[in-house]
Amino acid sequence: MSPVRSTRWWQRRQRAADQRAAAAAVAAALIIHSQLRRKRNKGRVVRRRRLNWELRRGELKSRRAFVQRYRFDQQTFQDVCDTIRDDIEPDPVRSKAASGNLSEPLTAELMLSATLRFCAGGAYQDIIDIHGIAESTLYDMLMKVWRAMRKHYPLQFDLEDDEMLEELERGFAGLSRTQGAVRGVVGALDGLAIRINCPTRRDTAKAASFKNRKGFFSMNCQAICDAKLRFRCVVQPGTVLMVAGG
Repeated sequence: MSPVRSTRWWQRRQRAADQRAAAAAVAAALIIHSQLRRKRNKGRVVRRRRLNWELRRGELKSRRAFVQRYRFDQQTFQDVCDTIRDDIEPDPVRSKAASGNLSEPLTAELMLSATLRFCAGGAYQDIIDIHGIAESTLYDMLMKVWRAMRKHYPLQFDLEDDEMLEELERGFAGLSRTQGAVRGVVGALDGLAIRINCPTRRDTAKAASFKNRKGFFSMNCQAICDAKLRFRCVVQPGTVLMVAGG
């Protein structure tokens, strides 16, 4: 190998070694920075800004805008809040103390708002950001509101109650364009396939029973509503075969 070629080869090798050393130094610096940042943030309390319900109501002045988001008008929303308030609203002093005095206490309006947006299909990330709550707080309040709603607004659909069935039948007959020619309808029934992951052996011995005709795993939920679109009966979610079999 000529002296010129040897020198060029050595220079290329030296540059490659320098580049590897620089890359290693940058990687080491990033790792150290990440570790220091994680250490600084460890145990750090996040201050969340609670949703101001009065401002929220002001933003949704029109009845249509409010109903589109909550399926209630403002008066009905407030009536429901007042009914379930004692069952769901925590003590304001304890609630603020639990957050280290960093957040405003939870209110019935905020809890019902978050619950209704979740039931309407809202992403939990958006809900916790808008309402200024933690993810664990969201799931806790969902259960509280659900229990309070079942307590104060029980579903009623008794097939042995002739008076109630006649009232339901009159409601559907009144909707008929043929002046009640179609009689005997007491409810509108529909179902929903709630997508789930494939159950494990710990969950069930027959995972295949959760696979529906569309080819994915789900739990079936069926509901009946009256002529005023009010739920009268909800079948607890179960496997495809359980619901199909009645």
